[in-house]
Amino acid sequence: MKAFFGVLFYIMLCFSGRAQTTLVEWNFPNGPDDAIADAGIPVNLTKTISAVGASGTLSFGLLGATTYSASNTGWDNGSGTKYWTVDFSTSGYYSITISSKQQSSNTGPRDFKIQYRIGAGLWTDIPGANITVANNFTSGVLSNIALPTECDNQSSVSIRWILTSNTSVDNGLIGSTGTSRVDDIILKGILISSVSNPLGYFRTRVSGDWNIPVCWESSNDGNTWITADISPTSSANTIIIRNGHTITINSNVSADQLTIESGATLNHSNTATFTLNDHASGTDMIVNGTYVLNGIKPAGAGTCVINSGAVVRVAANSGGESDDFAHSTNTAVLFKTGSVFEWASSSIFGASGITYFSSNAEFPIFRISANV
Repeated sequence: MKAFFGVLFYIMLCFSGRAQTTLVEWNFPNGPDDAIADAGIPVNLTKTISAVGASGTLSFGLLGATTYSASNTGWDNGSGTKYWTVDFSTSGYYSITISSKQQSSNTGPRDFKIQYRIGAGLWTDIPGANITVANNFTSGVLSNIALPTECDNQSSVSIRWILTSNTSVDNGLIGSTGTSRVDDIILKGILISSVSNPLGYFRTRVSGDWNIPVCWESSNDGNTWITADISPTSSANTIIIRNGHTITINSNVSADQLTIESGATLNHSNTATFTLNDHASGTDMIVNGTYVLNGIKPAGAGTCVINSGAVVRVAANSGGESDDFAHSTNTAVLFKTGSVFEWASSSIFGASGITYFSSNAEFPIFRISANV
């Protein structure tokens, strides 16, 4: 029935584009130009570029890679402290990429790396974004470097090109009059679709919090996927946490027909209710990877199967229900032969008068990996 209703939305998905949009761009077309962005989505058209720590005067009249550029001097003794920087919004977009071109004079800075931060957070390196600059606009070029997924759908993201040494282009020390130029800074992203079907199929796109939509992809047919703009609930057709991904439940969620793949992890905090609803047929949660309990077991009437090689790990039992999950009285849960119930908490589990595991025909493992 869920699949039937999902078809109603399929035509919209077929026409949803995945082309990148320029979120903001500095290409300095005028001579001289200014610090304000030259193109982008409306929210970014007033954004500016600045040079932090450089003691010279920011100017826009020197030639760039195509037209003009931003330029400054005073980069000497600037390793780890002096940098170019821009900020912008990625709200409504994901899969953000960055491109830029740099040139320095012979006594200007040679070595840079790019970092990002969200809001007023900490600066973090962008993988693959170390730059060696020369006295041309062909050496210090980055093309469509992917920003980490933390930069998706954010109201404020900052980027900086920060010096990583005091070495100049001519392999001496950076001079006080040495120049650094930057041009053709382009940030792009893909528009997050607004047609995710709550009755469709969901699977993880990246690790993160269950209630962050961009951690998920959605589909109406299980074949064509888009980045979700909603998080899955028990209304979804199926939900899959994929190999290599960890999803954390930090606030109340519901699920049905959920599969945790081998190599995947679902971490259920003790501050949130995880309601596992009972579907008309089949198992409601299949664990082939790892399900982490922190004191609260799932609510609802749904059934759960822990397959061979899968692990239910008790990291904490502050809610007192982690051991209840594996009690024989919990007939909604079936631990298969070769599955593991791992007690990794220093809390004491119930033992007196209690039988673990609901089936005498299966032979799971009760493993204690902490001092109790």
